[in-house]
Amino acid sequence: MTRYPPFLLPLALLLPLAGCPGDDGAGDSNTTDGGTAETSADTNTDPTEGPDGMFCAHQCSADADCLVGGMDIGLTCQGSFCSGDAPDGCTDNAECIAQFSGWMTPCTSGGGECDALSQLCVQGPDGGLCATPPSDFFMCDSVPGFSEIEVPDIDGTTVTVCGNANAQCGADAVCFSPCQSDADCSSAAYPVCDVGTGTCGCSADTDCATLGIPHLSVCSDGLCGCGEDQQCVDGDAGDVCNPSGLCGCSGDAACANVTNSFDGGMISCVGN
Repeated sequence: MTRYPPFLLPLALLLPLAGCPGDDGAGDSNTTDGGTAETSADTNTDPTEGPDGMFCAHQCSADADCLVGGMDIGLTCQGSFCSGDAPDGCTDNAECIAQFSGWMTPCTSGGGECDALSQLCVQGPDGGLCATPPSDFFMCDSVPGFSEIEVPDIDGTTVTVCGNANAQCGADAVCFSPCQSDADCSSAAYPVCDVGTGTCGCSADTDCATLGIPHLSVCSDGLCGCGEDQQCVDGDAGDVCNPSGLCGCSGDAACANVTNSFDGGMISCVGN
């Protein structure tokens, strides 16, 4: 499963960093090295839910402060924090298999929507979707986490296509793709699969060093974070390394170099 360090910083500093199967192909939320498997993340940026200490966080006074580049991204100013409702989550594994398999183009019986890419129209959760079959030119296992899957096409005939059969809808209504082995973890920072949880994590500081981010350079419990205050200063993420490995602050001045991703408001040091 894609794993996210629980950063409590402005939008530009939110950096999901794992790489389990399907992360690069299914268009998720939050992706860098490993992409995103969680597509229904809470958009509340309130840092007071953090585990410890004080944190640099965006503070707003009006809805206009929550625009990004002049665009409305669905957040409003609520209690001094830009917040918004999470999108509807998944309801069954079929939705997640389609998502993580990259089956995105809608199709109909005999409609020809899939012909241009030599794809097949298979039955998706809400109608037909184009899926790629294995061929001499494309083998399913050439994509991490993919395999050959037998599914009904739009007319009910069983066909073989490529996809991520391991994708699941979690108890929190968020799609995820549990890793089966280290080979499923594509991020250099999180190359080790915890088969018990299905999450990819780091095993040593050298893994985190591949990120090149000072305040994410120490591996602790499978997540990259800070190990000392100076790393937070060097990463423009505050001036205090909290016990959780999250950078925090001693006061507003410590947040002066933290990037404000929003059009208005300001970055302040706030606590639990």
